Amino acid sequence: MSSSTRPHPAVVVPQNGRKPSLPDQVSPTVFQFLQSVKPSLEKLAPDFLAAGIYDPSHLEDFVAWPGKSQSDFLLKAMGGKVNALELGALLITLENRRPGRCVR
Repeated sequence: MSSSTRPHPAVVVPQNGRKPSLPDQVSPTVFQFLQSVKPSLEKLAPDFLAAGIYDPSHLEDFVAWPGKSQSDFLLKAMGGKVNALELGALLITLENRRPGRCVR
């Protein structure tokens, strides 16, 4: 397959040839969340899409997960795509946005 005909790296085309029902990009809300992480992790937008976190509802649900579940999920979904600093920054941002916490 040439590079011009490859599917978006975050979209997996099933063997039956039909495209999945996921959008082809994350919502502005998810992108803004990734930009809010310090350092910015907007580069992970395709990975969040592939992991199923692509709209405000899915992001809100993920933010509400317990910290250990978030960490385990991110290690599995983003393994090798983020370094320790980026993973730590993402987990801190998630913790600060968890319901019942003050947003810093």
